[in-house]
Amino acid sequence: MRFSCYEFNINNRRKNCKGKDAMIIQTKEMKKAYCQTTGPDVTTTGKTLKVSFLSDKRKQSSGAVCKLECVNPVETTTAADSSFDCKCGLAKRRTKIVGGTET
Repeated sequence: MRFSCYEFNINNRRKNCKGKDAMIIQTKEMKKAYCQTTGPDVTTTGKTLKVSFLSDKRKQSSGAVCKLECVNPVETTTAADSSFDCKCGLAKRRTKIVGGTET
């Protein structure tokens, strides 16, 4: 799934988004705070994505307009030669060693 904000303005004096006034995005892989005008664009293959909004209620800004969408996982492997029969993670052993002797 993908969570992104196409309008984003959360008032926070600190560029590192510490303290109040921030949007916190948390997945299995990461946790990050967003503030000022740099919004999130996060994609995860996990089953959960947590969005928290923190505010000290002192100042106002326009906030955020965001969307959550389902996306297909990106295929990261390609076969250079389609005639090459490779199954990743499987050993192609014709012999094995039993009791110190190759069989």
